[in-house]
Amino acid sequence: MLKKWASVFCDPDSGQLLELVTKKEDGDDVLEGYFQSPQGKIWPIINGVPRFVPESFYGEKNQTVQSFSEKWSNWEKKSGRPLGQTPQERSDLSEQLGHLFGLKDGAQVESNLFQPGARILDAGCGVGWAEELFNHNLECERFALDISQSVEVARMRTKMISNVCIVQGDILHLPFTGPTFDAIFSSGVIHHTGDARQAFARLASLLRTGGSIGIYVYAVKPLLREISDQEIRKKTTSLAHNEAYEFSEQISLLGKAFSKIKTPIVIEKDIPLLGLEKGEYKLQKLIYDYFIRCWWNDQLGLGFATLSNFDWWHPKFASHHTREEILEWFSENGIKLHQFLKPKGWETSGYFVSGQKPL
Repeated sequence: MLKKWASVFCDPDSGQLLELVTKKEDGDDVLEGYFQSPQGKIWPIINGVPRFVPESFYGEKNQTVQSFSEKWSNWEKKSGRPLGQTPQERSDLSEQLGHLFGLKDGAQVESNLFQPGARILDAGCGVGWAEELFNHNLECERFALDISQSVEVARMRTKMISNVCIVQGDILHLPFTGPTFDAIFSSGVIHHTGDARQAFARLASLLRTGGSIGIYVYAVKPLLREISDQEIRKKTTSLAHNEAYEFSEQISLLGKAFSKIKTPIVIEKDIPLLGLEKGEYKLQKLIYDYFIRCWWNDQLGLGFATLSNFDWWHPKFASHHTREEILEWFSENGIKLHQFLKPKGWETSGYFVSGQKPL
């Protein structure tokens, strides 16, 4: 963490400004030290990462934090490569970053929003893929926050990038003075907080006037998929990490088996109760969208698919939301809607929604 960023932070509970005390530095980069509140509360800086979470989270006692810490810490080992290292992954991630702001891809986001002098927040950064892969303008400031131990991997991947600050913190208790950001994005995260509405409100409060915000949130699924998701999760969220990973691998192989059946399935008549429209479907996509989460992609392989499925099956907090709910979040927080997207391939998965805080 660079010293110049100290004024951006505040006590996440009281909102008071903090005093920076450094113990180990590398030039202007603070490697070890702490922030102290006027009441003497200490928030440590460890391995260059400010830590604004309870100390118990370092030991991963919170189930959802532990689940994501395990996922991201083991991503490379389980998938066989760092996230974003293949052309297919980079293309997919670029497209997803674009969807968050209603733009074509990550390049458009950078050229349109991540301008010189802009301050950006990635709320739920995982391993910092957006900061590493889509960060050509070093004249903007990129803050990347995650509640889990993924910050260790994110810091390792970005520590040589001069405009990136990795932070361990909770979206429901954000450690930033506000409003301070010109663009905020959160991809697949606020539905894992336990209170998505409040999480969005916290993020919106940090947005400067004229600033943009983009989120991806799980949608409520068609009837049978929704039932299977909720009933199976009653068991999988109680499993140990290795057991949940094994189940996720099994369900991925099920999806792979369905994908090998190339003959399309023809639904001759709409089934409104199941949310199923008549038409021609690939079997794996039909099963995944309408019956059970068994995501599979031939190009990305078993390790990637297993970790993707694990993302839903294991964390305790994982909520689905309606279009109406999300529109209410934007309205309640004075954010003018820009785009509400369900891109091809994401029809039953979730919503990419973006907006702007009016001048």
